[in-house]
Amino acid sequence: MEAALPSPCLVISPHRDDACFSLGGAIHRWQELGREVTVVNLFTGHPGPLLSPQAEAYHQRFGALDLTELRRQRDQEALAILGVSSIDLNHQDCLYRLRADGVGWRYPEPEHIFGSLHPEESSLPRALIASLRSRIHLTETTLVLAPLAVGNHVDHQLAHRMAQLLAEEGLPVAFYEDAPYVFSPRGAEELTRRSSGMKAEVLRLEQRHMESKRKAIGAYRSPVPIEAFAAYSQSFAGGHAAERIWRLPT
Repeated sequence: MEAALPSPCLVISPHRDDACFSLGGAIHRWQELGREVTVVNLFTGHPGPLLSPQAEAYHQRFGALDLTELRRQRDQEALAILGVSSIDLNHQDCLYRLRADGVGWRYPEPEHIFGSLHPEESSLPRALIASLRSRIHLTETTLVLAPLAVGNHVDHQLAHRMAQLLAEEGLPVAFYEDAPYVFSPRGAEELTRRSSGMKAEVLRLEQRHMESKRKAIGAYRSPVPIEAFAAYSQSFAGGHAAERIWRLPT
């Protein structure tokens, strides 16, 4: 049974597609019910003048297109389908973040992106909170939804830590399951570990909510098969369309 949710609701999205991939059906349902839902995109800033070889290779897949603007346009298309607005905090993606000495990158290789946080980023979650507070007023009734960080992507880890700090300040916080990372057997194992001690809350959805999510995911042109999202959503709810969040113990 879904508990009554406080209003408004902020969905913390490390990258532009994470909120939709993980909670798109629930976001559409809450919007239908008249709840104020805002997606907060964290790492949407432009890359600097220097790119790592990893970032160069990624950009080459898109040719001369402005990748930051392309992502923004696709995100706006997707969120319009769900009927919600967003704000961008415009911190740089981990692909682009330079070390403090300016002569190297904090995450130069793919394995670094799914590893431990760089030591220079210990203060970044608080900087993200400061950016958020400069853009929106948080109250004790603002529900913050953030990733569990299944998959261990460093930007998801930072978003998770940001939400933990907000919970320590007394804000209501819950965590969503990171799609598509959670779909794999390894992701399922990690979900068990990361949600330990939390209470699961299954959010039952109507087919129209999942259809809106399907269309919104399509706006991002993701290589992840749409069917994978539908299959996972039914795996924990007795075959019903659903998403799931995890609440901290009270």
